[in-house]
Amino acid sequence: MPDLTEEQRAQVALSNSPIHALHELHVEEHDGTLLISGSVESFYHKQLAQEAVRCVARSSSIINSISVR
Repeated sequence: MPDLTEEQRAQVALSNSPIHALHELHVEEHDGTLLISGSVESFYHKQLAQEAVRCVARSSSIINSISVR
């Protein structure tokens, strides 16, 4: 994924996750920060989403604003 932005790489990482709950989450980039938003059923899924994004975020910081239902 070398030609993609960090925002796009993060979105692809969530969309390709084997955890279906992460597919509906959204990532936006603002001033060097990746903001993850949406909702999931558990704190475990919230953490998995953050780690999936962390794996592809080279220079951005991450804000996890995912809500848990």
